[in-house]
Amino acid sequence: MSAAGSAVILHTSTCQDGGPSDAADGAALGHLLVAFFMVLLGAWLVLLAPVAGQFPRARGVGLVIATEVCSSLVGPR
Repeated sequence: MSAAGSAVILHTSTCQDGGPSDAADGAALGHLLVAFFMVLLGAWLVLLAPVAGQFPRARGVGLVIATEVCSSLVGPR
């Protein structure tokens, strides 16, 4: 999973719009930060899954976060 996350972050930092990105470009840095936080969020949700029964509040927070991210990326149901 960390290798896939590294690939996403590396691709986001090196390629934007079919060509190399400029490190000083604000949009490129924004995309890089979003990719980094999405990888961290995915890792957190995967690590939460085995112990979700022991931590019901964390499970609720994870559910709300996952629902909001899914609805913002895909659209409301």
